[in-house]
Amino acid sequence: MVSAKQNYILRFFSPPNTTNRYVGISFSLSEETVIWVANRDTPLKDSSGAATLSKGGNLVVLDGTNRTVWSTNLTTTSPVINSIVQILDTGNLVLREEDSGDTLWESFSHPTDAMVQGMRISQNVNTGKQVLLTAWKNETDPGMGSFTGGIDAMSGTVQLFSWNDGRPHWRSGPWNGQIFLGIKDVFYAYLDAIAQVNSDGAGNIFFSPPPIDGIVIWNSSRSVIRKLQCSPICRCLRGFEPVNEEEWGRGNWTSGCRRRNQLRCGDDGFERVQYMKVPDFAKPSSSSVQDECAALCRGNCSCIAYAYDSYIGCMFWSDTLIDTQEFDGVGVDLYVRLSASEFVKRKGSKAQDSSILEAGQMFTMDSTAIVLKDETKEVNIGDLPKFTFKMLANATNQFHEDNLLGRAVYMLLDWNMRYNIIEGISRGILYLHRDSRLRVIHRDLKPSNVLLDQDWNPKISDFGIARIFRDNEDQCNTARVMGTYGYMAPEYGMEGRFSEKSDVYSFGVLILEIIIGKKNTHYFNDEWSLSLIGCAWKMWSEGNGLSFVEESIASNETEEEMVRCIQIGLLCVQEHPKDRPSIEMVLSMLNHDIVELAAPKQPVLSENGSTDQNVYTSYELTISVLDGR
Repeated sequence: MVSAKQNYILRFFSPPNTTNRYVGISFSLSEETVIWVANRDTPLKDSSGAATLSKGGNLVVLDGTNRTVWSTNLTTTSPVINSIVQILDTGNLVLREEDSGDTLWESFSHPTDAMVQGMRISQNVNTGKQVLLTAWKNETDPGMGSFTGGIDAMSGTVQLFSWNDGRPHWRSGPWNGQIFLGIKDVFYAYLDAIAQVNSDGAGNIFFSPPPIDGIVIWNSSRSVIRKLQCSPICRCLRGFEPVNEEEWGRGNWTSGCRRRNQLRCGDDGFERVQYMKVPDFAKPSSSSVQDECAALCRGNCSCIAYAYDSYIGCMFWSDTLIDTQEFDGVGVDLYVRLSASEFVKRKGSKAQDSSILEAGQMFTMDSTAIVLKDETKEVNIGDLPKFTFKMLANATNQFHEDNLLGRAVYMLLDWNMRYNIIEGISRGILYLHRDSRLRVIHRDLKPSNVLLDQDWNPKISDFGIARIFRDNEDQCNTARVMGTYGYMAPEYGMEGRFSEKSDVYSFGVLILEIIIGKKNTHYFNDEWSLSLIGCAWKMWSEGNGLSFVEESIASNETEEEMVRCIQIGLLCVQEHPKDRPSIEMVLSMLNHDIVELAAPKQPVLSENGSTDQNVYTSYELTISVLDGR
């Protein structure tokens, strides 16, 4: 049975390496991906069998002896005679009453291990009843496996979960109406592909896949909703210590942490822990002001931690802090209640450092391990595990070059590859600035933050200092300039002002670097006393742009395109943001949608030594005011 547009087909199939036969739905006539199975726990053992409508109106699967091995099991007050079955272009198998058209049963309400667009999993907060995904036992057996996936809304917040034999295996963190707070990626530029959570008036909470075109398959037999590993190193929060020192010494953190000093309620304080996936068992409150969270928690001696999210409000914890994780630059601030003694500076000699990990020591990972962040925003080297030289040498095969995580690739790229990389980076920036649900300013575009896959496609990485702009924001100011020397726009390095045009400036430096095949921060022309940008301007303005191109790829055949790219780069690195093109215009220039290019203005200080980008540092500056006693 095939859907009208031939997107889905209902048929008998046998998984690989088995002769057992099942009735299932797969995507298209040629695709073998099975999204739903009827008789998953009762396979047919031979080639006989049928799927048909019974006299009672049920869809049934029969074996060769006409024994029913699976049925829709309609429960109606009167026998249903005139029923029809249809597979829709959504992949939903529907059983309807012929005369009224009422839906009697649908496969979307009885999923197996996959989700497609339009399908929902749910939980009723009044009855606790759930519609879950259930994994196959293995690749050849679609029977119900040990992993299930669904939503849990009974604790007051809505979270995605996967369970292993009923035991929590992974969770998404609370849904705040926009994102799941425990999935790091959605804090960045992927918000246009997030899923949706909705409810009805009967107590049902529904989770749906992302609202995008095409087919979205969510296969729990392999990924079980989303399998995330813990950090390979776990640490206790300030004020806590391992429950079992011996286990922690072996790299087994499942026993978690315990307080060093008991709470005394009125004398306690709160430690701020930034960028966290909040713990499980959060109790939300309708309080909309962050200061109220602190006051409410401080006034309740059973409250051991609190957090605030602008969409949820206050969240409180009163029992244990479990399954929390440190993110990198994104997440929620968690305030943990500690004894007042923990805020008093301890004196005396430091304890013997037992965090050195010797060669051959093994780590074990368990999803129940408690992953906690260090007590300060800055890295405290004393609390981090240390590795001996011998261990590092063994782990890297004596630091063999095959084990390098990345390397510069300019000598490996011809002009076409470089041009495609330039265009690909521009499309990535366009996505951040325009196409994602929120506008993201990267603030640290540079060669080491552009990764290339096996097909040389560029991927922008490292969003540790990226900022999200609201719709009404054009620029922001910061007293803490963070970025990389040589790639910061003048207004950012000197005044702390950043905007989309700051990223455009960094991209302009990248364009020129890709063309010349050298890093901006390492380039200086002794003959002309010019930096990379100064040289690019001099050669282009004198009509000798091809001389700026790396010698190994310079060619008269591609000179026009190369010189055009130099001009685009120079337009991007102009001193004033208003003079720089938007990233949309840059992409149009690269694609020749804009044929005639404007003439760039001469970069400031492009002669006699350096350009602006070479006089900035990324150091944080402080100003001290001296008052007389």
